[in-house]
Amino acid sequence: MNLFRQLSSWLGMDNTTISPPPTDRLRDLLDLARRAKRAEDYTTAIQHLDEALDIALERRDATARAVIILQKTELLILQRQWEQAEMLLNEVRRDARASGDKTQLAYTLNAMGLLWQARGEWSRARQYYEEAFKVAEEADSIGAQGRAQGNLGATYLHENNASYAVRLLTDAVMQLNMTDDIEMSSYFVGLLGQSKIENGDEQEGQQYLIRALRLAERMGYRMYERRWSVALGNLAFERGENRAAHNYYQRAIGLFAPDMISNEHITVLCRASRVSLNVGLVDDALQFADKAWQLFQSNRPADIADVIQLGQPEDVANAMLENPPAKESSNSTTKASSATKLDPTLEALVEGTLGIALQANGRSAEALPHLEAAVRIENKTHDAHHIDITREIAAAYAGAGNHERALEMFQQAIERAAASGLALEQAHALRDMGEFYAKIGATQDAIRAWTDALSIYKVEKVNTQIARVYCDMANTRKFAGQGQRAMKDYEQALMALNALDDDDLPTRGVVLSNAAVAYVDQGDVESARAFFREAIIIAERLGDRAAEATRRGNYGWFLLAIGHTQEAITTLKHALEISRSINLTLSMAVQTDNLGLAHDRLGNHEEALHYHQEALRLLEGIEHPHWKAIFQANQGQTLLALNRPDEARPLFESALASGRGKQDIEVTIQALCGLAHLAMKRDAPQDADALLVEAIDLARKADMRRLLAEALTLRSEQQAALHHTDEAQATWEEAQNLFRILHAPQADLKPQWLNHAADRLS
Repeated sequence: MNLFRQLSSWLGMDNTTISPPPTDRLRDLLDLARRAKRAEDYTTAIQHLDEALDIALERRDATARAVIILQKTELLILQRQWEQAEMLLNEVRRDARASGDKTQLAYTLNAMGLLWQARGEWSRARQYYEEAFKVAEEADSIGAQGRAQGNLGATYLHENNASYAVRLLTDAVMQLNMTDDIEMSSYFVGLLGQSKIENGDEQEGQQYLIRALRLAERMGYRMYERRWSVALGNLAFERGENRAAHNYYQRAIGLFAPDMISNEHITVLCRASRVSLNVGLVDDALQFADKAWQLFQSNRPADIADVIQLGQPEDVANAMLENPPAKESSNSTTKASSATKLDPTLEALVEGTLGIALQANGRSAEALPHLEAAVRIENKTHDAHHIDITREIAAAYAGAGNHERALEMFQQAIERAAASGLALEQAHALRDMGEFYAKIGATQDAIRAWTDALSIYKVEKVNTQIARVYCDMANTRKFAGQGQRAMKDYEQALMALNALDDDDLPTRGVVLSNAAVAYVDQGDVESARAFFREAIIIAERLGDRAAEATRRGNYGWFLLAIGHTQEAITTLKHALEISRSINLTLSMAVQTDNLGLAHDRLGNHEEALHYHQEALRLLEGIEHPHWKAIFQANQGQTLLALNRPDEARPLFESALASGRGKQDIEVTIQALCGLAHLAMKRDAPQDADALLVEAIDLARKADMRRLLAEALTLRSEQQAALHHTDEAQATWEEAQNLFRILHAPQADLKPQWLNHAADRLS
């Protein structure tokens, strides 16, 4: 292809007239302008085109001049300098008609359509595209026909006529391929993908979007790299593929200028914040949300109550996080000038997103003003987004300790959802209220709320939530000492996994991980091992480091429980490394304390004490009474092994007070056993009697087999010390049988106290 054809092929123009080739300088300028345009450096691109235009004028090359001006108008449109673009296009159209150059006229009409499309006047744009197609047919210009058909396809997609858009865009892509017109290829291929998705062909549509993204990457075309990254992120978001959505949104955000103020940039930041929360990246979520808020505040609409008609109508619809539409307008925004207007309806989204992210980071007091602002702005609506924000406000009040106000907001969300016929939003509010009740120890209220939520989820066939809510119910029942009933809920959660979509790995991982812990306490070691391993594999596959750390830590605890102490230490250290790398303080504390238990098992009590003390230190500043009391009880047992009973007593007493106050059965049993052990160390076995009777009774009722076996072991030793040999022997046999069921190493113990008791009687 000669250089003149190369020049005009920049727009895909068919040239039948051969003109002298441009100078090397002109060719270099066009190449530089193209590179600058694709890099979104529009000012530099226009400078290069202006210099190229001077050369074309000097050579009196009217065709080259027309091609360069058309390229300049495209850049002016992208910069929203519409009046100047219109003036130049009218000039080129007049020249084309005067010269009878129908190919040039067809391309000019296409450009005029793009101008009116950018202004939001789609019907006027369609008129220009239709005229462009007719003129292109007369000129037998395949490239111009392709552009006209592609632009008409965009128009039909905008009008929700996706099936006809698919037909037009398919032809357009084929025609552009025939003429080597790559400049518009990414745009039309991406639109074809979106049209197919809108038409119900999601899989093929996704493949076209990926192809469009690859084309943009090869050309270094930032505008389309960003556009199709956002589109693929939206698609993944709608499917619940949060990790993929996070990756696409993060990539798109990197393609915006950091200070670019546009509806699209702010909306993508908000979506990125939401999916970051969904994959447990709370720091990322807050970073994205804060950036969106800062950008909005820096160019806040003067009258937030007015709804401005934007040049890109889709921006208004795209402001909602839920179900974003597949189609987008053809123009891209650049860094806002003083005249740029943001969509005021974005304020509720921005405030709500920041409030949710702050709440997820445990900053309830800071979250409340933003959440309340979001609800205040949307006060006249009862849509899903408004109800979501109301739920978050309730959670923020709960986090701030205002339980009365939290319940009021939960109830408000439930009632508004019911009144609006939003069944799923009602179920979500009931679910969250159940979580709130569980946290404050109101077990029965929590179960009632979750049962109501489950009834809706089952009708709506929301299998993900069915599995997760059963899991929450089971955990809460287990904490409250309802062990057998908890196992039934775990079984229901496991059964619900059969109805999950294959790609719902996050839910599968959560259920398997929780069920694994429960099955350990039932002695089903093989099921527990299989569940732990699959849950860890899922976390690795999803790249969910927080889940991986927790699950590896729990697996280490499991290995310790069945006597694989060295393997447990290796696993716990690996989990601890991950927890440290992502600053999971609570996980670090639990894993550190479990390392202490492992060293206790090996008889390294001094080292064990160090780990228990470090675990308590890590909890400083964190309100988590359950784990604090567990760590105190474990440290107390280590101190008894080191013959330091005076230091152990206050730890056991503090743990017992916490357990009784929070109705925490596990803590209460461990603290009672600790105090009983202390009494026996002080040669006062009679003082342990009431403590052990209570501990054993609680453990039986709660079906906590491991704690029951440990309490029975202490009871056997205590009875032997009181010379009740038969009772000591029978009690040990019951404990030993439980240890065997649990596959615990204590089953092989040869209790010395039984030998001593027998010696005393002989």
